[in-house]
Amino acid sequence: MTPRTFAIIAVLSFTGIAARAQPERVLVVVNDSSPDSRAIGQYYTAKRAIPAANVCHLKTFTEEEIERDVYDYEIAKPIAACLKKRNLSESIYYIVTTLGLPLKITGEGHHGTDAEFASVDSELTLLYRDQKTGKTHDLRGALNNPFYDKRNRPFTHPEFPIYLVTRLAAYDLAGVKAMIDRSLQAQNRGKFVFDSRSPDDTEGDDWL
Repeated sequence: MTPRTFAIIAVLSFTGIAARAQPERVLVVVNDSSPDSRAIGQYYTAKRAIPAANVCHLKTFTEEEIERDVYDYEIAKPIAACLKKRNLSESIYYIVTTLGLPLKITGEGHHGTDAEFASVDSELTLLYRDQKTGKTHDLRGALNNPFYDKRNRPFTHPEFPIYLVTRLAAYDLAGVKAMIDRSLQAQNRGKFVFDSRSPDDTEGDDWL
């Protein structure tokens, strides 16, 4: 599984998990250059009772796409410093990024595992491993997700050497606040509908 795939998992799976997570397990990343990011950070931490020590402030661009060195020095490095200085590297399981923090990192290559471009959130999943090994992961090539298919295993460090990363983002600030409010009211119930007559998507149906 490539770093790029981690972002998809983060969006689909971790948002609800982070909403229910113990507050001390969550690190919220705020880009002080973005008024939206600051407002979201304040709103989310108040609603979820996140400790003040678990909020990491940094200053970087607000554009959607950044260069790799900007990610390294203005995002990854400050977050790693927050975790280390506050002795949170092991206790933090979830990193929550916010609207107003860049989404994409440019890089060489055109597609798949041969490319060096990535999403910011995907790269942050690997920050735990990079800190433990003392070196940056390879930008090219496949990377396995150690938490994949571990359905009956609780997520812990150091057994699973990654962070679970999700993003609080929508079209605007009001949309993000509404999403946070809905997550507080969510209940573990719902309905799945399958089209058993369709000749397509059987693999997806089986997976669900």
